[in-house]
Amino acid sequence: MKAGKKAAALISALILICACLTACEIKIPLIDKTKNEETTVETTTLPPDPDGWAAAYSDYLTSLCAGEPNKAGYDYEIEECVFDIADVNADGIPELLISEGDKEASKVDICSYDGYDVIYAGSAGANGEVYYFAETAAVYSYEAMGAQETYTVYSFDGSSLTELWQGVSIASSEELVPVDYLSDNGEEVEYYVSGVSDAVPEDEFREAWLSYVPEKAVAFGRDGYGITRENAIALKNSGTLKKADPNAPASSGGQTVLPEGEDKEIFKNLLLEKAADSVGAGEKFEFADVDGDGSPELFISQGDGANSAVEVYSSNGEKAVLLCTSGSNGKTGYSAENSTVAGSFETEGSENFVVYKIENGSGETVWTGDVITGGDGEKEYFSNGEAVSYEEYLEQYNAYYGEGILTEIGGRFDLTESEISRLF
Repeated sequence: MKAGKKAAALISALILICACLTACEIKIPLIDKTKNEETTVETTTLPPDPDGWAAAYSDYLTSLCAGEPNKAGYDYEIEECVFDIADVNADGIPELLISEGDKEASKVDICSYDGYDVIYAGSAGANGEVYYFAETAAVYSYEAMGAQETYTVYSFDGSSLTELWQGVSIASSEELVPVDYLSDNGEEVEYYVSGVSDAVPEDEFREAWLSYVPEKAVAFGRDGYGITRENAIALKNSGTLKKADPNAPASSGGQTVLPEGEDKEIFKNLLLEKAADSVGAGEKFEFADVDGDGSPELFISQGDGANSAVEVYSSNGEKAVLLCTSGSNGKTGYSAENSTVAGSFETEGSENFVVYKIENGSGETVWTGDVITGGDGEKEYFSNGEAVSYEEYLEQYNAYYGEGILTEIGGRFDLTESEISRLF
């Protein structure tokens, strides 16, 4: 009986408690899962940062230095590549341009920044060079393969490249490279444009190409910065990016040393004068510190034809001084170790070599070598104008032209006002 009373009392107590809870409307708080999820999203999703491109590109370049593949999934040969920053489509956020190298068939990768991460937009060009024109947000490339030359125009929307137009010229029908829209009509030189199966007149081809590629289009790939940790850090810290010394072993051919201070203005004015007088025959220019005085010399090729030469200038702080005119075919060589510039000339039946010593603001001839081939095929050798044996000639030749002594130079920058303004 007592047990029954206790049970009854317990049940009564529970009923009373429930009644009180109901009367007082006391409720146990529940977790609002929806609200919690919304709060989590708001705290983890950040708005895009248009100014974060420098840090993003810096991290990307650092990853390339560490040997990681690029955004397209393949490895770079970093020592042959250069990069630059340029606002290709004029939207206020620069793009990252990286040459895959400076060798034949190498392209230029274009990466953009979407406010969060680096995006691979695509690749274009050959020989590590492309052109871009920000006013029309277009990228242009030129590629040569045997007798075929291909001109391609892409539009850039900030995240990807889209081909707009392509033109092809073929020097010989025998060298025809299969392309789906090309047709062989037997002409010695044929011109084709995308969307047209038959060849078009040369003037029509040129007009179409030039409508896309104005003279003020900017070339990229020859004056990039070396992909190094130092430059990656400088980019993130808004510091000064440094171009590698072109005299250093294994440095990229796309790097150069630009003048500073008074020399910068002196050389700029000279280049603008030369550009104004240019006839558009392939003239180019470049800098290199030949005599090791910390101020680079200026090399200007007179063209890329067989008889073109290269002018070499220094600055005396007041004006540019012509040191020598060297080489042919728009090329010459220099030795920073010996402070010399060397050029070769070829005429029918003879080869001529001239070496200039660059010091104290002047260029003096220190050696000439000549090889004359007679009608019977016999060769005569001359050193500084005197006939010498082949062995004597070879000793002098190797001292100035031996393998690894000269660095070829002739111009990596187009002699145009837009290119000069871009560099200076």
